[in-house]
Amino acid sequence: MDWQDDLMSPVVRDTAVTRAARRKTLTSRPIPSPSNGSPGVSMVTPARPLLRTPGSLFRHAVTPRLNPDVSAILATGSRNQRFTRNLDDSDWTNSLYPSPLSGLADTSFTDDITNISSALLKEDDPGESAASSLLADFLSSFLKHSSSAVFDLLEDYHTLCLDKVAVLQKAGATSRTSAVRWILQQESSTWRLMTSLYRDRVQSALEDDIDMTVASESEKVVVEQLFQRDAVIRQSQLVVDWLESIAKDQIGDFSDNIEFYAKNVCWENTLHALKLRRTGSVGLAIPLVTELDPDAPLRQQRPLANLDREDDTRLLKNLFSLIRAGMTEEAQRLCKRCGQAWRAATLEGWKLYHDPNMTSGSGRLTAVEGNPNRRIWKLCCWSLSEEEQLDRYERAIYAALSGNLKALLSVCVSWEDCVWAYFRVLVDSLVEQEVTSSGLANQEEEPLPREFTEAKYDSSHYYYY
Repeated sequence: MDWQDDLMSPVVRDTAVTRAARRKTLTSRPIPSPSNGSPGVSMVTPARPLLRTPGSLFRHAVTPRLNPDVSAILATGSRNQRFTRNLDDSDWTNSLYPSPLSGLADTSFTDDITNISSALLKEDDPGESAASSLLADFLSSFLKHSSSAVFDLLEDYHTLCLDKVAVLQKAGATSRTSAVRWILQQESSTWRLMTSLYRDRVQSALEDDIDMTVASESEKVVVEQLFQRDAVIRQSQLVVDWLESIAKDQIGDFSDNIEFYAKNVCWENTLHALKLRRTGSVGLAIPLVTELDPDAPLRQQRPLANLDREDDTRLLKNLFSLIRAGMTEEAQRLCKRCGQAWRAATLEGWKLYHDPNMTSGSGRLTAVEGNPNRRIWKLCCWSLSEEEQLDRYERAIYAALSGNLKALLSVCVSWEDCVWAYFRVLVDSLVEQEVTSSGLANQEEEPLPREFTEAKYDSSHYYYY
């Protein structure tokens, strides 16, 4: 007697023993009788029918003999009815996600138990469930949009990923769920980048025949024309904006985390110590600064009070986080709130100079924009980014403003931080080259450092940092 007939699958051993067996009973379907071709009668599928099924019946399952009709996916026009009918809710999901019991017939006893366990674990894990249902949502969105609504489709993909992330955030913090949530966050960010880059390429293709270059005496206008005609700097800035938007999503409500130094007096502990020393009521063990202007610690080579230094360290770290997220205006408001309006002013000097009165035909004067001494400001920022006595995050802030890549990378901790630093410096370098070549730069001013002007930046290498 054949030993395979004696060794029955545990699935059909007893319909009341296992959960998998009960599920198999519920999924039994009528099958047609092979003898008379009559309509199917209800019966339970044998545990191992594949052992006696000719292999020739499965030759068509892998590679079709005829080319499939993919016009509904790749071509324009209406959807193919046959393709749509085969991908309805009842059929296509079964082909993509087969039943956990569908493969039990041709496996060993050990494989049966493994498949059942993994299927049950998958059902109980919210991360796996969310990832599995995402394919169905993607296909539904694809079939809903026409071939010309590409940007709407990409936006739907991005939104679907974010919806799954929101669901998983409420499901708990297990390691598997957290891993799937992180992957979905990365995918949603990728769809956002693809949307920005593709939209830029479509728009630039429509504007290739338009010459937008006009001689101008304004740095702002010159740089705007550069962005209009140069795809490299334009798409590099899109990458910077994309990475800053990711950081902004992660930073959350920043105002809830700054109460510990939200005060209107700058360096109040040092001020209090200096007042006590002036009255002679107490002596200072450590010689502190004797003046409280912004340059005093660096000029006098003396420290602030310990508590003020701790406050400054936390403030500078959070300021850099805001700049990393593209929230420069929020960083300026924080400086003013903490009594350091002078630091907010240093974050304002990057703006390109523009005098609208030079081209205005009216007799009314308009306010001038930007910084007419921007190169001097940039040189000062570079010098401060090289000052080793300053806090590392203060140096990084000035490095981001001046294009000092080496100092900026010293505080980068993730791949996204490093790519942001590279592309930000790349855009800054291309802008300065354009301003210099246009003749707007003051030749009497000190030139920018050679480490900045002579550096060779290749955006194709930045993704592999």
